[in-house]
Amino acid sequence: MGPNRVIRSLLIGLVVVFFTLAIYVIILIREHQNETQQLSNYNIAWITSQASVEITRFAQRVTAFSSGNRDVDEDEVQLRLDILVNRIETLKSAALQSFLDADPQRRKFVDDLDKTVRKIDGLMPSIADPKVSVEIVKLIDPLDRRAPNLASAAYTYTSDTLVEHQLTLKSLQILFIDMVGGLIACGLGLIVFLVYQNRLANKASRALELLTGDLRVSRDELVKAQADLEARNTDLKIQNQTLLIRDIQLRTQNDRFDAALNNMSHGLLMLDSAGRLDVCNSRFCEIMELERDDLRIGISFVELRDGIQSKFAESIRVFQAVMRATAEHATEGGATRFLHNCEDGRTLLSLCERLPNGGWIATFEDVTERRRVEARVEYMARFDVLTDLPNRATFIEVLQDALSKMDDRNEVQFGLLWLDLNSFKAVNDNLGHDAGDKVLQIMADRLRLCADQHDTVSRFGGDEFAILRRGVRDSGDMAAFAERVMEALSKPFIVQGREIPLGCSIGMTLAPLDGIDPQQLLKNADLALYRAKANRQGMYCFYEPKMDQSEEMRLAMELDLRQALAKDQLEVFYQPIAEISSGKTIGYEALVRWLHPVRGYISPAIFIPMAEEIGLITAIGEWVLRRACSDAANWSDTVSISVNVSTVQLKYGHIARTVEGALESSGLAPSRLILELTESALVGDNADTLKILTELKRFGVCLALDDFGTGYSSLSYLRNFPFDKVKIDKSFIDEINDNPDCLAIVEAIVRLCGILKMGTTAEGVETQAQLDLLASIGCELVQGYLIGRPMPLNAPSGPDRPHVSAA
Repeated sequence: MGPNRVIRSLLIGLVVVFFTLAIYVIILIREHQNETQQLSNYNIAWITSQASVEITRFAQRVTAFSSGNRDVDEDEVQLRLDILVNRIETLKSAALQSFLDADPQRRKFVDDLDKTVRKIDGLMPSIADPKVSVEIVKLIDPLDRRAPNLASAAYTYTSDTLVEHQLTLKSLQILFIDMVGGLIACGLGLIVFLVYQNRLANKASRALELLTGDLRVSRDELVKAQADLEARNTDLKIQNQTLLIRDIQLRTQNDRFDAALNNMSHGLLMLDSAGRLDVCNSRFCEIMELERDDLRIGISFVELRDGIQSKFAESIRVFQAVMRATAEHATEGGATRFLHNCEDGRTLLSLCERLPNGGWIATFEDVTERRRVEARVEYMARFDVLTDLPNRATFIEVLQDALSKMDDRNEVQFGLLWLDLNSFKAVNDNLGHDAGDKVLQIMADRLRLCADQHDTVSRFGGDEFAILRRGVRDSGDMAAFAERVMEALSKPFIVQGREIPLGCSIGMTLAPLDGIDPQQLLKNADLALYRAKANRQGMYCFYEPKMDQSEEMRLAMELDLRQALAKDQLEVFYQPIAEISSGKTIGYEALVRWLHPVRGYISPAIFIPMAEEIGLITAIGEWVLRRACSDAANWSDTVSISVNVSTVQLKYGHIARTVEGALESSGLAPSRLILELTESALVGDNADTLKILTELKRFGVCLALDDFGTGYSSLSYLRNFPFDKVKIDKSFIDEINDNPDCLAIVEAIVRLCGILKMGTTAEGVETQAQLDLLASIGCELVQGYLIGRPMPLNAPSGPDRPHVSAA
């Protein structure tokens, strides 16, 4: 068979092969398209994500139900469980078996979920039992944390499978195009071959004759060239020896250069003028998270950019950044410094320079952690760490900026609110600083919701917050906003399972009416806040010029109060406590009074809170206790003395040691001393409080719960603490004859104390009708203006006068 027939047969065979392969590739493309369509129609990621969501929803409902949230009932929990069971059945369907079998952990998670849900289903009839609901929470919580991993794996599995099919389809399509192209090329080649076959044969014959002559000439030339090559070969051997010596020297220098380059603390990169890699050290590869062999010398920016490997994405961005930075500063000369932000969040500091040959050289340092620390320091300098609100310094800057942008009009342009929580100190003292911090975070969140996007909410420290309110037209706008803030903060703060009602007081100033200086506006707002708290906690007040004078008076009174005890300006008044059945005075309550040398008697409602604020309440309380015990020691042995104990004394005043010292120095029998504590003094660490009260009971003194019914958790105090008496608050006695609810509450307290074998004293009895009604419901003791007003020791009706029946 001649060569022409072989070529022709070969071309015909190639046409048949290409046609057959093209049909086969079409079949493969069709099959992969069908698989991709099926995978898209039944989304595994959606099924697993829905199962994860239902697990989370069920866990949230069970947790809310177990914590006593009234918005969640058993039916809702059962509904979430039924939906979850349905999702589990979907997870067990045949469509997900390949996905689950791909990883034993996935299969195990579905099996664990199925077993756990079956177990929970068995516990559902008893979910009303708190222990059962807590057990269900413990069962579902681990699965809730693991569920997102399954959803994430499903998403990855689906994405990888789709990408795999897409890449396969792309490859098959390219292959199909190549097949068709080959088929066309072979057909054309076959036609061209047949047409020009004869012409080529004729040309070949003539060419052979010419080649024969040329070969004869070439033979002679080759003989001559052989002699020249032998001479040149000798020269090349000499040059080769010289090059070997130089190569050894260069290798030694390169080894030293590589050692120095790869031990640098900075990454180094050199590119030529075309953007091809000349040099990079190991540190640069570490920064780019590449292997040392990933970046071969000579690879260009274009090759990396057009490649399909995503791991080079950051390297490409670095190449571009270096070339762009040096191009932008080409006329300036010298090195260019810039920061490069990686897509993974890291920050690189680069120093790069354009080389004389048109290339680039750059060094890189990872400054991510340094920048993070600097940013954190800057943030802490401008924001409150606990609440993420702007701090005092930042707020003053904003306030100064707002003042600088005011126009020349005298009308209101913005307002400033200064506020704090009522009784916040009691939260810290009684529940601890962790609870106080939680309250402040809740308060910050509520203030953010109240404020508009152009307002600025700031925490100055403690429970002091400030709000810069923009767009204010008049005081009415500010009043409406203040009422909205007070309404938000009047809702109970839920901390450590307790509902703590606090509320707030607000002082407000308007700019420029009340000042054009930040410090002046803040000072005036503070004065307005003090006036609001002085008038009544839980209200707001605008600044008025006369408040400056009031502030001076308050400071003067504070200075006088600090000297009142030393100058013997405090007195103890005694108010009688009588027995209803006999009308006999059986005791007195010691009440402190301040006789100011200029202002006369100052109300305890004014100076007692001030004493607590400036830290004098412990010293005053100890003085009252010692004076009362000393006075009572001279009375009849049947008369008792009641002394109030403040929250601060109970927590920090070493009250047990103080009581013991007062009894020893006065000689008063411990059974005649009654210590009265309010409910607010008991909130917090019940274990420590119970320990203190138990120690006082060992001394033999009596304990009374004062102002009963006005606080919270009252009944638990009666059960948990060793009280002997309960004093019913005056607010109930005032309306006992006119308000059936008040009568019902007082009667319930009397009966409850009777069952618990505790005495009851009604405070604030001022009319005979009140006394008669209290007698009818079984109250034992009364105290109030009807029985007697508080009087000093040596007054005509004081406790040491003979006409007092109990004295």
